[in-house]
Amino acid sequence: MAPLPIPLHQSGQYVGAIRLGRTGPGIHEPLYFLQGFFVISLNLASN
Repeated sequence: MAPLPIPLHQSGQYVGAIRLGRTGPGIHEPLYFLQGFFVISLNLASN
């Protein structure tokens, strides 16, 4: 059974959670979330 794809609105949280797990909680968590949105937007725009 294939894993379910991550919804677009959650992928930013997913990336943030991975980095948060590595670095611990901090002020940069919202930045990772926004970065996830930004990367997704660029990927959608380039397609």
